[in-house]
Parts: sequence; structure tokens; C-alpha cells
Amino acid sequence: MNNNNSGDEDEDDADEQQQVEQQRAEAEAAAAAVAETQKEERMELISVVLEKKKKVPQRTRNKIDKLVEQFLQDLGDDIHEMLCDTDENVNSDIYRGLDSNRDTVAEVETAIRFFPDVLSRKVLARLAIESGSFEEQYRGGLIYEDDANRTNNRTILECLMYGVSTIPHIHERQEHHELVDNVYLDVMKELKEIGLMVKEDILRYELLEQLFGQSYLFFVKERFRFLVEWDPTALIQTNEKRCIPLHFAAVYSMQAFRVTFEAGIRYFPKKIGIAALFFKDEDDKTPYQDACKRIGREKVMKVIDDTLTYYHSDTPLNIADTLLSVAIDDDIHLDCVYYVLRRQPGILQELLSAKAETAEEGDEDKNSKIIRKRKRKS
Repeated sequence: MNNNNSGDEDEDDADEQQQVEQQRAEAEAAAAAVAETQKEERMELISVVLEKKKKVPQRTRNKIDKLVEQFLQDLGDDIHEMLCDTDENVNSDIYRGLDSNRDTVAEVETAIRFFPDVLSRKVLARLAIESGSFEEQYRGGLIYEDDANRTNNRTILECLMYGVSTIPHIHERQEHHELVDNVYLDVMKELKEIGLMVKEDILRYELLEQLFGQSYLFFVKERFRFLVEWDPTALIQTNEKRCIPLHFAAVYSMQAFRVTFEAGIRYFPKKIGIAALFFKDEDDKTPYQDACKRIGREKVMKVIDDTLTYYHSDTPLNIADTLLSVAIDDDIHLDCVYYVLRRQPGILQELLSAKAETAEEGDEDKNSKIIRKRKRKS
């Protein structure tokens, strides 16, 4: 009997709780409706006040002017802060900058068109050009180099090579890095399509090198491939310290080293691709040495051998030409010669045999000339 009473009481409590929650939801909905109505009434009142401003006393007109000026200043500042906000505290309910899942491109464009001057504070290239915020050569501020409009001494174009959060709880998330990589890639593609980003930018601003300024936990391979496919010569571009991108990849991560080396072999399969491993910087250090130190020689050799085996099945490496050319190239470490000989030990014998055959052919030609000369004398 007591058990039945207890069960009835539990059901009554559940019904009562459900009723309370329903009443709370209805109250919240009613309050929201009232708030929305009040918003609309305020907007209508503001419209009426502005419309009839000239019909009120001078003091009231002055007050309206001051309030409007302050309102526009505050709103413009807030739009600027929204564009610049990069706080990615996903656990916070506070509005944290733009979010493609919430804010549409049309909404953002509309807000910016109200206050185009914010574009000179933080550049949105297409709209900046449209509003004339920058001179033509700055491409809407994309490559504006004035210190007051740079971020950590980088142009906006260079900043597109970055973009990975340094907040610890975000920093370790693979999906976050991939999202950032793809979003920035989409921006770069759009800039290319409308002519604001050009091929020459890749070498002029050393964009491939800029990619390695990210976190060591994630390599931005999508942006890397985009740049390399557009201009493969960026793979062999040297900076002021005579470093090529493979130098940076070697100390960055295993993935970065593999992807960068593969790209070199794919676009420069004859000699440069393999020689890049042993290209000396100003301190005579090579990507191969740096990679072995950071990743380990065994892993590095596996990456190299696997890559060469895969790509050279279609485009065989000319070992003889590679050996001869790197042996006389002061920019290439002699480790390259050792590696080539290790990969194909019989190449020296082939070269010596070829040299001997050439010498014999030369002797035969020389002897035949002597014989012909003697015959003419007789």
C-alpha cells in the first residue's frame, strides 16, 4: 500500500515539475514577445524623432545631434571590434567575433557599408577598394605596409598564411586547425579569382616560408599545396639566410617535411628535387641534417626512399647526371654525393666504363686520322 502511494506521489511530482517548466517557458516566450514589441516601438519612435527634428526646440535638436554622433561612433567602433575579434573561447556564451555558422556574408557587407572607414583599420580588400579606402597599388589594403596598419609587422596578405589559434584548449584540436586552413584557403582562392592576389606575390612576400610560422602541431597543407601548384619555383626560393622552404619543413614536423619533399620531387624530378635535401644555408646546414636531428635518421630515410620509389617509377632519376652536377655545385653538400652513391652503388663503375669507352673511341679516331694522313703523303 505504501509503495503504491509512493509511486503516485512521484507521478504527481513529475507532473508538477513539467507544469512548472511549461509555465516558465510560456513566461519566457511572453517576455521575449514583449521585448521585441518594445524594440519595434523604440525604432519607430527614433524614426519619428529624426523625421521631426527640425520641429523641436534648439536645445532638443542639439541633444539629438550629440546622441546621434555618439551612437554612430559607438556602432562603428563595435563593427570594427567585431571584425578584429579573434577570441575563440568556445566555452563562452559571449559573442566572439564573426562566425560563418551564424553571420552571413551579406550581413557583414551591410554592416561594413554603413561604416566603410573601418576598412582602413582592419582590411577587407574588396569592400575597401569599392569604398576607395586605399590607393590602387595597395589592392584594397591587402599589401599595405604602413606600420600602423600591419599586424605584428606583417601585411594582411602575409597574415593569411597564419591564423591558427594559440589558445591551449583550441591549440590541440585537429579539426580546428583543418577548419582554419580551409577557410583561409577559400579566402586566398577568392582573392586570386578577383585579381587581388597574384602569382608574383608568392615569391615577393615569401609566402611559402610564412606558412611555417604556425604551431608545430599542425601543418597547413591545403594552403601549401595551393601556393606550390600556382608557382612551383617557390620550393627553391632562398631567403636572406639562404634557406629554402625545405629547411623550415625539416624542423617543423614529419608531415611538413614529407609534403614539402614530395612536392619538390613531383615538380623537379630530374635533379633539384633530390638536391634540395642537401642545399646548404649560410651556416652550411642542410634540410637533411636538420630533419635527422629533429625527426630521426631512420624515419627521414624512410620518407626519402618511399617518396623516390613512388615518384621515380614514372619519372626515373638520372643518377649519372645528378651525381656529376651536384659534385661540382658548391651550394650542395657532399652528403648528396654520398646518398646518390648509396642509392646506386654501381654508378661509379658505369661512369668509369663510359669514360673508358669514350677514350677508346677517341684513340681510334686519332689513329684513323694518322693512317689517312700517311696514305696521302705516300
